[in-house]
Amino acid sequence: MLFAGSLISCTGGNSVAADPDVIAISAPESGVPTFYIATSSGLAFYNNVINLRIEQCMSEQGFEYVWEHSSVVQNAGGRFGLEGTERARRFGYGSDDTGSELTPDPSLEALVAVQPPEYWAALQGDQDDWILSTLTLADGGTTELAEASGCGGRASEAVFGSRRAALEFRTSYARLEDFYNRTAAELHNSDAMASLNGEWQRCMEETHGLAQFAAPLDAATHAWSQPRPSAFELQVAAADVDCKSRTDYLERAWSAERVILEDDYDNSALADVEVLEAGMDLLRELAAADATP
Repeated sequence: MLFAGSLISCTGGNSVAADPDVIAISAPESGVPTFYIATSSGLAFYNNVINLRIEQCMSEQGFEYVWEHSSVVQNAGGRFGLEGTERARRFGYGSDDTGSELTPDPSLEALVAVQPPEYWAALQGDQDDWILSTLTLADGGTTELAEASGCGGRASEAVFGSRRAALEFRTSYARLEDFYNRTAAELHNSDAMASLNGEWQRCMEETHGLAQFAAPLDAATHAWSQPRPSAFELQVAAADVDCKSRTDYLERAWSAERVILEDDYDNSALADVEVLEAGMDLLRELAAADATP
C-alpha cells in the first residue's frame, strides 16, 4: 500500500521537466530521456491520498486508523550534495526552515502494535485475495510488491480505479528507482568521479585547510550535530560549495553521469515513466480535492 524505499529529487545542468513531482532529465547531445524518478512531494501525495481513504474505510468498519500526514523533506541538496552558497552558509548540511524531517511517532507505533486480529483483517483483507508482483532487480535480487484487499485495497481502487492499476504504478516506481540506484553506484565508482573528487579534495585542503573529507557526499553524509549547525559544519559547507564552483564539479559530474545513463538506458523505462506521470497527475488532483473544504 505504501512505497518501499526512498524517493530522490535532483537538480543539475541538464534539461529538467517543470513537473515538481516527476523529474525527467534529458541529455542534450542525444535528446534521450535518461533519468526519471518521483520526488519526495510525490511520496507525500501518494501517502496522504491513500491513507485518507483507508482511514474512511476503517472508520466504517468500526476501527480507528491513525496515520501521520507526510511532509516534503528538504534535504541537504541535490544528487552530489550541496549546491547553493547561501543555503550552505545558513543551514550547513541540515534541512532548511521550509521543511521538516518526518520521524516515526512512538505513540502511533505502540497503537499499531496492540491492534487485534480483526483490525488487520479489516485493513488487509484475506491474503488469498492479495495481488502480488515479483520485481527482478539489476543485481539479480528480487523485491516483492503486494496490493492487499480489505480497506487498503479499497483505497487503491478508489484512487487508481483498480488494485491492479495501483500495483502497476508502484511497480513502475520500483523499476525506475532500481535503475537510478544501479547507475548511481556505477557513477560513484567510476574513474571520472574519482578524478573529480580528487580535485575537489585538493581544493578543500589547499584553499580552505580542510582535509577531513574525500568527496562531497562524504561531507554531506557526515554525522553533523542537530538541529542547528555548528560553526565547523557551516565552514565545511561553504568550502564544499566553493570548491564545487572552482572545479566545475556539478557540470562535470552530470556529464559523467550522462555517459553512464545513456549506456545503460533501456527503452522500457519510457512505459514506466508514462505510468508514473499519469499516476502523479491523478494524485495531485485528488490531493487538491481533499484539501478543499
